[in-house]
Amino acid sequence: MPRTIHPDAVQALIVGEMGAPKTLLGRHQFDDHVSIRTFRPWAEWIDIVHDQTQARAKMQKLNDAGLFAASLDKSWTRAAYHFEALNSDKTIEIYADPYIFPPLLSDYDIYLFSQGRHQNIYEKLGAHRREVEGICGIHFAVWA
Repeated sequence: MPRTIHPDAVQALIVGEMGAPKTLLGRHQFDDHVSIRTFRPWAEWIDIVHDQTQARAKMQKLNDAGLFAASLDKSWTRAAYHFEALNSDKTIEIYADPYIFPPLLSDYDIYLFSQGRHQNIYEKLGAHRREVEGICGIHFAVWA
């Protein structure tokens, strides 16, 4: 993964045309640091908070559209974290990073589905309430 973010990728994200936002957002490991990125157009500032130690890191706002990033030391490689943001309406928002989670469709699910033999694919595709690593949300998957 390159250390710099290509301007075309940023533009595709801003206009909602990026097919794989996880390639840009979330946590990315490099040899000497960890980069964490999030996109919050209405945020004035964002801090990353380490869930275990409560250590905080200020994110840099990379552009006016709302792309934020932080370069952190290796202690953040596997750390659980969340974001705290000050929104333009002066409210504080606390939210999890949706790009921290691994894929929820297993290779076996994909194999069975591509063979036309997945008997419970309805449990995997569409919108389903899920809890992953203590975070509640909606898992939404489509096959196109």
